[in-house]
Amino acid sequence: MAKEKEQYIKTENTGLDEKNISLNIYKEDDLDKIIKLGKAISNKNCLKVFRTVGENPLNMSEISKLTNLPISSVSNHIDALEAADLIYVYYQPSLKGHVKICNNKTWGVSLDFTEKKLEEKTHKQVYEMGVGMFTDCNVLSPCGMTSTTATFALDSPNQMFHPDRASAELFWFSSGYVTYKFPNDYNVTSKIKSLEFSLELCSETMYYREKYPSDITFIVNGVELFTWTSPGDFGGRRGKFSPEFWPITSTQFGMLKTFTIDSKGIKLDNIPINNNINLSNLNLEENNIIELTIKIKDDALHKGGINIFGKNFGDYNQSIILTINYINEKK
Repeated sequence: MAKEKEQYIKTENTGLDEKNISLNIYKEDDLDKIIKLGKAISNKNCLKVFRTVGENPLNMSEISKLTNLPISSVSNHIDALEAADLIYVYYQPSLKGHVKICNNKTWGVSLDFTEKKLEEKTHKQVYEMGVGMFTDCNVLSPCGMTSTTATFALDSPNQMFHPDRASAELFWFSSGYVTYKFPNDYNVTSKIKSLEFSLELCSETMYYREKYPSDITFIVNGVELFTWTSPGDFGGRRGKFSPEFWPITSTQFGMLKTFTIDSKGIKLDNIPINNNINLSNLNLEENNIIELTIKIKDDALHKGGINIFGKNFGDYNQSIILTINYINEKK
């Protein structure tokens, strides 16, 4: 008997789940919940009980005294509130066995009568591209790449497609462009909601120079999106992920920049910067790739080069990341 009683008793340590409930009449799984909710809140005395237990955890006798309702009625209302997921019920030991304790579980309920929200379900696909995995490149010296153990293609533009580039964790050049190609998983049952690119980069000069601006232009699928001016080439302390063999006198870290293209335009670090170009300009339905080009234009005001950091270099544990946000459309 003692063992059965021990299994039945719960304590406050089970973890009170404070939350808001969101229900929609077009979701089949929500219909029974809505009915139970309606039953609970349609009774005035039931609402009094709910209001009372919302202040402090109380037992049945305490609720009865505070609401001036019989314990039998309180018990029925508690059952209705628990079924509606509005309160949390647990048991504590007492001199006569155990006592039922009630506490508020839900702080708000929203009931949606529209079907539109259910027609779309968003999901995302994330691709991370190594900085040496470019598909096109035309750069000028000084340039080069380094892995976590060795430097290669140093000041040799004709060596940029060296097989070792697959291991590159830092890629730099003074002028020119580099292109990366990502897969485009577009299909007729889904729609791309937004593209988000994220990468660590900075200017490029000999050693490093905190104030050395460079106008870096970003192009997607042949469409020039915007130009960002890097303030400098950063060093003076080792990057959080920069390897020990890399000279402390050289470039060590960059700035993490994130830009998004959606139906409204372009955002850089979540700040709108261009509403004249949006997803529709990128012809995603007609291309099986998403092509990112990073470039120092010939007519750039500040031709200060580029450093692009990989997962194991700089201050951020990532390479070039593309996140494709989709909407699955209900057919």
